[in-house]
Amino acid sequence: MIYSVSGTIMAKKEGFVVIQAGGVGYKIAMASADAARLPAVGAITNLFCSFVLKKDAMELYGFLTERDLDMFDLVTTINGVGPKTAQGILGVVGTDTLLAAVEQKKVDVLAEFPGVGKKKAERIVLELRDKIKKMTGGENIEFHEGDGDIKAALKNLGYRQNEIDEAIKQISGETQGTEARLKAALKLIGKHK
Repeated sequence: MIYSVSGTIMAKKEGFVVIQAGGVGYKIAMASADAARLPAVGAITNLFCSFVLKKDAMELYGFLTERDLDMFDLVTTINGVGPKTAQGILGVVGTDTLLAAVEQKKVDVLAEFPGVGKKKAERIVLELRDKIKKMTGGENIEFHEGDGDIKAALKNLGYRQNEIDEAIKQISGETQGTEARLKAALKLIGKHK
């Protein structure tokens, strides 16, 4: 129904932003990490959105990239995984780390999130394994323990998600350890500036 919203950022609050477009202020739920990467209030932005209709409410969930929206839509097809849980997972680990965790059956990584126990994590891995082939184009994505921490650290340093994802992809699989991988990511991002 609503695929994207382009307009002026009117407010940034905990868990949501308000975007004014065409004289209407849209309240759009967002992960805190994504909301922090938006420009300042008053700036113009574009968010990709998923419209969720519930018994008692209509909600918009916003994402910075179309790829994150696609992943959100896939995750919410899983029985027992609601939009808040799906957005929370994506907001912390990002699409690439989630894809890698599913591909490599890293149930323990997914089970750490609030609202996702071991059984639900197993269901996510089982149900998403076949569905993610189209998102990865059949390419294997390597998972490294600590990449979620690296992404969070880089987000907190103000880097954009596309820069972070590209750097994580380019880090050699031979580079082990969170500290070494973080240094490698910073070096790669620095080369592209």
